[in-house]
Amino acid sequence: MKPRLLIISSHPIQYQAPWFRELQEDLRVDLTVMFLALPDANDQGVGFGHAFEWDIPLRVGYKSLKAPSAKGSISDGWAGLRLGQAKQDISSLLPDVVMILGWQHLGMAQCILAVSSLGLPLVIRAESNGLCSASWLSQLKNRWLFRGASRFLPIGKANRSFYKQLGVGERLGENAPYFVDNLFFGRLCAEARTRSNQVRESFGISDDAFCFLFVGKFVTKKRPMDLLLALLKLKSKTVKPVHVLMVGTGPLENELRGFVQTNNLPVSFAGFLNQTEIPSAYAIADCLVLPSDCGETWGLVVNEAMACGIPAIVSDRVGCGPDLVEEGVTGFQFEFGNTQELAQKMQIIAQLEPQDWLQLGTTAKTRVLNEYSIDIAVSRTVTAVLALNQKRNPELCN
Repeated sequence: MKPRLLIISSHPIQYQAPWFRELQEDLRVDLTVMFLALPDANDQGVGFGHAFEWDIPLRVGYKSLKAPSAKGSISDGWAGLRLGQAKQDISSLLPDVVMILGWQHLGMAQCILAVSSLGLPLVIRAESNGLCSASWLSQLKNRWLFRGASRFLPIGKANRSFYKQLGVGERLGENAPYFVDNLFFGRLCAEARTRSNQVRESFGISDDAFCFLFVGKFVTKKRPMDLLLALLKLKSKTVKPVHVLMVGTGPLENELRGFVQTNNLPVSFAGFLNQTEIPSAYAIADCLVLPSDCGETWGLVVNEAMACGIPAIVSDRVGCGPDLVEEGVTGFQFEFGNTQELAQKMQIIAQLEPQDWLQLGTTAKTRVLNEYSIDIAVSRTVTAVLALNQKRNPELCN
């Protein structure tokens, strides 16, 4: 009989849904996903500045439920989303193996402890990395939290390093890499490119401009102002004109718009673009820029851009940098907060010959298609689950 796999996530997330659907279709496991919360439009919009719902289905194609004893919402802070009876919620589903996707809410940490106390095989797959310095108290807390975990599935190099620093290296499995639905973004981007002139015109970008793209919430950890400061330094230093397209909303928006107006910068603000809309921005962009601090535990917008054949410039604090951004091959990295170096990297890529720029994008796309895909994540997830289930039930090997 195939093992019953229970995956526990805080709430339906657009990047996780394709993974769940593919796992549901894999005949080697019986999947159920338990969410701690089902956000409404207002909860979903926290940090974006307005209520919204994702325009792709997040709970279609796999079995799922909300944890019966869950209380609170994702907008209530770390301690606000919790479980009243974590052990009962989990044991009632009779899982053979449980996978928990992080500890970003109290309820998720409760689930980790509950699974350990139930004696069930526990797999942890999360985003944390060692790029931020952690206090000894935080490290001690994580070591205590991880003591009952059977296997860790790193999402990339920095995440693997994080686990090794905590002394759980012997329980590390193969990377189950972080990914986006590469085919989804590639297909919609290709369609948008057939009308790229109209799309550029709608965003106020001239046909001959080299377009840098920022995608994300306008919040402190994303450092959107660093890109504008770099653009100010770059202004008039390139042969061809440059333009920045800012996609997103958030609490820093007025400050960003004021800076652009004061300095007369070539910047357009596209506002919030949903999942089916965002490929149009990638279709007319020439390079993604992500200047974030180490709070950017991965940065899946880099995957999105590369799936569309777009190279990226990221700070050395962005979690996906060691995996996806190879200097001069798929993009460039710069020292976090160093806007002069960011401007220099932007100048380098903007002045590349067309064939050299295209090669960066082609190599970037090949990397995410071949190494950071749903298929690989599903395969390595199932491999880990089967191994743990057989260890727990040796008779299955006979």
